[in-house]
Parts: sequence; structure tokens; C-alpha cells
Amino acid sequence: MNYLAKNIDQDLSKISDGPGGVADRQNIRDVFARTQQNLRDAGVHLTNADAQALIWYREQQLFKKAGALQKGSENFDYLDAAHSLVQKRARNVPSR
Repeated sequence: MNYLAKNIDQDLSKISDGPGGVADRQNIRDVFARTQQNLRDAGVHLTNADAQALIWYREQQLFKKAGALQKGSENFDYLDAAHSLVQKRARNVPSR
């Protein structure tokens, strides 16, 4: 029941963790390509997976600081963390 309620809420509030369409995907690819070129020029070679992992690590820290996760929780995804923050804000629950 919790899973269904979360999905209904997400569908109604338009929370999405994916690109909005072709233009968004192209912009993301462009940013990653330019970033990787800048890093290669500086002597740093990263795969797309490595770059995404570095970004996700920082996002996890941001969500933790914002209070999206309970202490000790290390396993979550972007959409769950964003949903948690939206729900806390809707209930006027302070982040910390």
C-alpha cells in the first residue's frame, strides 16, 4: 500500500528523476562531454560511470544534510530522497 501511495503521489506531483525529453538528454550529454574534455585536458581520465558516481556521491551528501534520510541509512535513490524532502516540507518538518 505504501508503494502504491508513493507512486500515486509522484504521478500527481510530477516528481521525476529522469530527463524531461530529447532536449534534456542532449543537454546532459553535452555537459558530460564538455566536462570530460576539460578533465582530459587536465590529465584526468574518467568514464561516464565514474563521473556519474562522483556526482551521485555529492548528491547523497546533500540529501543527508537536508534531512532526507534517517541516520545510518546508506541505501537510497535520488527519487526516494527527493520524495522524502517534498513530504517533509509539505508537513513543515524541519530538516535538522
